[in-house]
Amino acid sequence: MSCSADRNIKAKINREGIWIEKLERNPGKYIPEALRQAGEGEAVRVDLNRPMSEILQQLSQYPVSTRLSLNGTIIVGRDIAHAKLKERMDRGEGLPQYIKDHPIYYAGRQKRRKGMPPGRLGRLPQDEWTLMLISSSRRAAV
Repeated sequence: MSCSADRNIKAKINREGIWIEKLERNPGKYIPEALRQAGEGEAVRVDLNRPMSEILQQLSQYPVSTRLSLNGTIIVGRDIAHAKLKERMDRGEGLPQYIKDHPIYYAGRQKRRKGMPPGRLGRLPQDEWTLMLISSSRRAAV
């Protein structure tokens, strides 16, 4: 869920060979058992593979603090992705359709904090790319 700037893998090269850290193949096993059980509380199920207008209409029925269960495609991009999309817009090409069709999780430009999801979960970052994206795609939320 983040770019290569945040994915750190340990490796070393010495006379005996190249050694690369083996990464976890099943990170879900670290989720506490209690959180894996059904009945964590009510959540509004949201299918993200529907047209954006339907998703926004559904979400508009609930207050901001509503717990959601999201299922479907979410676009996650950071600095390089933002730069490439901005270049397209600067050339007058507009945004690719998939950017308009799916929610965007703004992961921000910061290291992932231990125990926290990547990116910002607070106020919307006010950088040039975000403002351009919102204005050009008429998105209700990013």
